[in-house]
This record gives sequence, structure tokens and C-alpha cells, in this order.
Amino acid sequence: MTVITQVTREYLEVNELGYRINSSHHNSSINQHVVDAIRLLREELDLGYGTLGVIFSLPRGTCAKIVKYQIRGQTGDRWKTVYKTRTTIREN
Repeated sequence: MTVITQVTREYLEVNELGYRINSSHHNSSINQHVVDAIRLLREELDLGYGTLGVIFSLPRGTCAKIVKYQIRGQTGDRWKTVYKTRTTIREN
């Protein structure tokens, strides 16, 4: 029986207080690329919140809050490294 231990690194974006933000947050369900695309379409094409909601399959209120920077509006101060250890047992 052989024990294999693997250590991996995960980089998390944090704000100035050290809290996880944007896609690094554990409850985040919207990818950062989608957030950027919503803001870009609103600024460039002046699409409405309802239209953005239909395009990205999100509630209209969520799109409005993203565009107004009420949610997902923080900028990262630094990156935090989290080490994860995984151990598996292999039988020969």
C-alpha cells in the first residue's frame, strides 16, 4: 500500500481587509467574464437591464446592481495563496 500526498496551490483575490472578493469568493456564482461583459454591453450599446438579464439568464435586478457597481465592484488589493493537501492511498 502506497500513500500519495499532493499539495496544490490556489490563488484568491482579496481586498484591502483580506476578504475574498469577485470570483474568488466562495458564494460567487457569476463568472468575472460575465460581469465584465454586462458592464461593457451597458456602456457601449446602452442595453436595458431587462435585455441584459435575458441575454445572460440573470434577474434584471442583479444586472442593475452589477452595472451600478453595487455588487462586484471591489478591486483586488492582492492575491492570497491557499495550500491544499490531498492524500490518496494506492494499493499495489
